[in-house]
Amino acid sequence: MVNSFLALTRVFFQFVLVLALASLFPILATALPDASKDGIDKVKTWSKSRLTKAEEEFSKSKGERFDSPKFWGEEIIYQIQVDRFNNGDIHNDDFNLSPVQIREIKSGHLFGIINYRHGGDLQGVIQRLDYLKDLGIT
Repeated sequence: MVNSFLALTRVFFQFVLVLALASLFPILATALPDASKDGIDKVKTWSKSRLTKAEEEFSKSKGERFDSPKFWGEEIIYQIQVDRFNNGDIHNDDFNLSPVQIREIKSGHLFGIINYRHGGDLQGVIQRLDYLKDLGIT
């Protein structure tokens, strides 16, 4: 019950923070046009300006482009949530845990831990590349 209360309290304060930021910085609240109020053309214009700016920034960076596949329908895409996929390095499992989280982990009550880190990491993804290859991920 305490964990539920803490979770609700956290969500409430996140909501209040978003409202506060939106009122302090009107540009954050109005950056994206609302299609139902402003119309589709306004949204398209906004999107095009964002893409144009991104394209200009990319050109300045001198980065190299990667070609996209000719037909995405033949590609297999597998989205990984690294934290939950595979724990490849147990030495970083306790990184940045609060005393409450450490106590809950030791007690075995993992379901009520707010922001619980499950242990997966990039090393775990690297260790499972053969598995991903076997799935046919392109």
